[in-house]
Order: sequence, then structure tokens, then C-alpha cells
Amino acid sequence: MPQKMGFWETHNQEEILQYEGISPSDYYLVLHYMCAAKPIDHYFGRACCRICGVKLGCADMLTPDGKWIFPEKWQHYVIVHKLHPTEVAFISDAHTWTALCAQQKVGG
Repeated sequence: MPQKMGFWETHNQEEILQYEGISPSDYYLVLHYMCAAKPIDHYFGRACCRICGVKLGCADMLTPDGKWIFPEKWQHYVIVHKLHPTEVAFISDAHTWTALCAQQKVGG
């Protein structure tokens, strides 16, 4: 069963700030992992960024390895606001999946 990541519980700014500060070494790996995700559920209406208000997506996304579900366009928070997933396992899975992709391109 996939785990959920990045679903806001409240509109509380403190909840958002816990995500601050993605490291440069994780930045592109996390983005690559998130951008390879596929939509699994769609909802009516779009979510808005809790920081700047820009319209985001209306779907739940499943990572390519099937381990995580996150809101569509959560990578907006990574790109624009330099936030990061707080779940260490999510970042670890991003590293693992990206390494497997690189191995398949080199070895395949």
C-alpha cells in the first residue's frame, strides 16, 4: 500500500515551514522522481499553493515505483519555494529509483 506525502493537514503556516530547505543534492533527484509520477485519482476543482496562491492540480499522483502518493504539482513547492518532503523514506526512494534508472540506461 503506498504511503501519502505532502498532503496539508491545515492552513497553518507552521506546518508549511517544516518543509523548508531542500538540499542541493536532493533537489534534482526529488524532482525527477516526482515528475515521473502518474495520476491515479482526479477530483473536482484545483488545489492552490498555500504560500503564493497559484493554482495547482486536481489529482493524486503515484510515484513510478508505486511507493508514494502525493498531490499533483507538489513539485511546485520544491521548484518555486525550495521546500522539500519531510519524509526521509521519500527522499531515499527518490535516490534509489533515480539510481535504478541510471543503471538501466547504462546497462540496457
